[in-house]
Amino acid sequence: PGVGAFGDGMAALREKGLAEPLRRAAAAGTPLLGICLGMQLLAEESEEHGRHQGLGLIAGRAVRLTADQPGFRVPNMGWCDVAATRPGVLFPDGYHPTSFYFVHSFHVECRDPADVAATIDFSGRPVAAALEAGNVYGAQFHPEKSQDAGLGLLANFVALLRRQGRLAA
Repeated sequence: PGVGAFGDGMAALREKGLAEPLRRAAAAGTPLLGICLGMQLLAEESEEHGRHQGLGLIAGRAVRLTADQPGFRVPNMGWCDVAATRPGVLFPDGYHPTSFYFVHSFHVECRDPADVAATIDFSGRPVAAALEAGNVYGAQFHPEKSQDAGLGLLANFVALLRRQGRLAA
């Protein structure tokens, strides 16, 4: 999880020696969940404060939100209705749209639309709110601040880890 700027986030991962272990873990099939800035860092690059290389685990880039309709502003802060685009780990079959808490100025544009697990409507356009690409998952919102909905999403991820034997019951 994280809040901050993309370039600083990647620099911190590199300085702490975490970027390559995260890439290796993803390549080995370990489920990874990036939250807020953590989701953006999963992408190949970002345009925030210049061009910065990301972890490259999701084909796409983090780009600035565009608020060109009345009632929308950047940063996007507050509760937004999240709609699943398909059943998956984070949003299983039978998921009913609910609100999650967001604080962001950038979002990930995926090259493969199938990697988008859920969206919000921002300024009249769908914006990726969650990603699922193989064993790599991301949530642009803050599950830890999203009450029962957030706890449910985290429980879905933990259930995956248990099914895979990566976490004791």
